[in-house]
Amino acid sequence: MGGLAGPGDLVLLGTLLNAPDLRHGDEIGLMLQPELARSHYEEAPRNGVTFASTGGDGVHFSFLDTGSGISNNSPVVMTVPMADQPNRVVGASLRHFLSLGLHSGFFILEQLQYDYAGIIAELDRRHWQQELSPDARDILSNLARAFALTGWQNHGGELLALEQEYGGLLDLAG
Repeated sequence: MGGLAGPGDLVLLGTLLNAPDLRHGDEIGLMLQPELARSHYEEAPRNGVTFASTGGDGVHFSFLDTGSGISNNSPVVMTVPMADQPNRVVGASLRHFLSLGLHSGFFILEQLQYDYAGIIAELDRRHWQQELSPDARDILSNLARAFALTGWQNHGGELLALEQEYGGLLDLAG
């Protein structure tokens, strides 16, 4: 993935996740795509370009083009194709999104679309941090240092603010 193109923060993320001493993004549920591309899932926003997936059930993360192209400051949308409500804005930027998964990894985030209140409570308590493997904790720690990240404290409040600011910008089919 050395040839990954996109915003500078995405290139840095690709470099970090492919470093020889790390076990790649699959350990934390953040597998970068070889190139930015529109999703083939009809549930995904048409103005999004996918940059990563969790590796399960088509769950993927996209940058949202709000009219000025894709950059480090593009909002991030999670698409869970099998959910009744498949899309959720999960970051105001790549760094903000990475901060969301800092203590849980990214696999668990799809559960927001099935048990929102329960998962919010678990994320706020940092319940999932203890479930992570030592390798996953090391990867997330390295990301925190490289990007100067701090984890979210009020997941529900952050997600509500993101929905209010960016939710209306998703270009959805139908």
